[in-house]
Amino acid sequence: MANVTVRDCNGTIYGIENLEYLDMSGFDCRVLSEHLLSHFPKLITLIAQDATLGIGLNTLKNASEFLKINADLKHIDLMKNSINTLPDGLFNHPFRQKLTIILDRNNFQSLPNFPSKPNTFQLISLKYNRISCLSEDDMAKLNIIKLSSIFLRGNPMECSCNTITFLGATFRSYK
Repeated sequence: MANVTVRDCNGTIYGIENLEYLDMSGFDCRVLSEHLLSHFPKLITLIAQDATLGIGLNTLKNASEFLKINADLKHIDLMKNSINTLPDGLFNHPFRQKLTIILDRNNFQSLPNFPSKPNTFQLISLKYNRISCLSEDDMAKLNIIKLSSIFLRGNPMECSCNTITFLGATFRSYK
């Protein structure tokens, strides 16, 4: 389904309940329904690159409904969507396995709002965004969610006390 022209993502897709891999790349998701993925209980991989989700995710009235039924998700790729922030509740679900989430080449200036539950994420990739420093709040988020890996390559990181503290903590945790 990649690069198929779709008028919007404001609806529900029926008839493929056993779907494990969905590529929505190139879809026009400026208008996004909370129930778009609600009939894919076995979904493991969601790819939605360049799908205008920077607008669509912010139109969700109840973001916690968007991935609610997709407890088997392991890999989410939201690369190149001009996302500035993630709506609250988007990942507040009892996923059966740790998630890998790719948020490369968006417009994040700080870490997104991830749930404050440990062991939700295996890896978060935020490469080539606009993150210039990590605040104390950002470092507290990382300590809570206990990532195995975070990728920040290509961000315009500034040298600051917070950045040095983050790098020192990262170095100690990977020894």
